[in-house]
Amino acid sequence: MFYKLIVAYALFAIGNFVFADDTSSLDNLSATNKCSECSFSSLSLRGFIFSNSKINNSNFTDVNLSKSFFMRSNLQGSDFKNVNLIGADLSGAVLTGANFSNNSRLHSANFSGADLTGVSFVNVDVRGANFGGAILIGLNVKDSDMSKSRFRGANLTGVNLYNSNLELADFSGANLSNVNFSGAILKNVDFSGANLSNANFTDADLYNADFINTNLSNANFVGANLDQASFEDIFVCGKKLKGTFVYGSLFDTIGQLFEEDGDNEKSIIDVLKCN
Repeated sequence: MFYKLIVAYALFAIGNFVFADDTSSLDNLSATNKCSECSFSSLSLRGFIFSNSKINNSNFTDVNLSKSFFMRSNLQGSDFKNVNLIGADLSGAVLTGANFSNNSRLHSANFSGADLTGVSFVNVDVRGANFGGAILIGLNVKDSDMSKSRFRGANLTGVNLYNSNLELADFSGANLSNVNFSGAILKNVDFSGANLSNANFTDADLYNADFINTNLSNANFVGANLDQASFEDIFVCGKKLKGTFVYGSLFDTIGQLFEEDGDNEKSIIDVLKCN
């Protein structure tokens, strides 16, 4: 890492790209592997290796970090406005309270196993990113495209994903209890093995979504589009419904399971509601 940082320093100095604060930041990082409250603003650090570094509360505004490596680094509270992190590896990193905004590009970035508690994604491209096993509690999402992203085994408890684009996302095995999916685009999403207890899908588009071995206790599907959605071996209020169901027959089956009268006029939220 020291060699790469020295080479980068020389290139930036020759090209008049480096400001005093940015040069000092690179010097500190190369010497100690630590640089808290540092500025790397406007630099091109494509492919750089920052693994196992402490770079918390730092400024990465307008930085090119595509295909860079931040594995297991502490980036807590750092600012990533208008940053290029396409294909970057931030697996296992601590990013609590970090801010990604202003057209930041996180396409295909790897956040697997990272701690993203309280992170903001505002007006960013997160398509195809990997959040497998990540902690995303308190995530703030607004005007961002998260389609085709992978959240396998991730913890998103209580996250507000209102009106988000999550088409073709993979939430298999994720903890999605109390998540607000109202108005979200969830076409072709995989919810296999996920905990969706108390999740809110009001007016969401769930066309062709898969619910296999999913906990749907107290889930709210009022106004949701469930056309072609499939349900298999789901859990409702501590009971398992074995078999494959299609929208329509599913809720009749649940009604029979709970000795309801099978009234077709019964709302979905009433059918899934636990006592």
